[in-house]
Amino acid sequence: MIMTSGVEGLDAFLRRVFVYRPENEEIVRTPEFMVNQLRDENKIEGDCDDIATFIASIATAAHLPCHFVALDSKNQGLDHVFSRIFTTRWITLDPTVDPGTDYNVFDAIIVPVNA
Repeated sequence: MIMTSGVEGLDAFLRRVFVYRPENEEIVRTPEFMVNQLRDENKIEGDCDDIATFIASIATAAHLPCHFVALDSKNQGLDHVFSRIFTTRWITLDPTVDPGTDYNVFDAIIVPVNA
């Protein structure tokens, strides 16, 4: 089981290998595609929903509770999503922003990934 330091280690690893790729149109990258890209290219490319899904798949495989947080940061509709994993507390994993980012939130939806 991944403990808090393990989740923080996962966050540090993802920050090293994740490359944010802005999209003019949505391209869905599956966790399987991203694992293959990591193996073949030593990087993972995508946008916020791609990396959130990848993180959720890791949490699910590790039997850790996880949920997505979708938020409206500009008061114009949902525009960002990230994952949180629960060990002894909820830990945000979002390599698309700087660590410790204080999100500007007008509205948010929390969607459980697993139980």
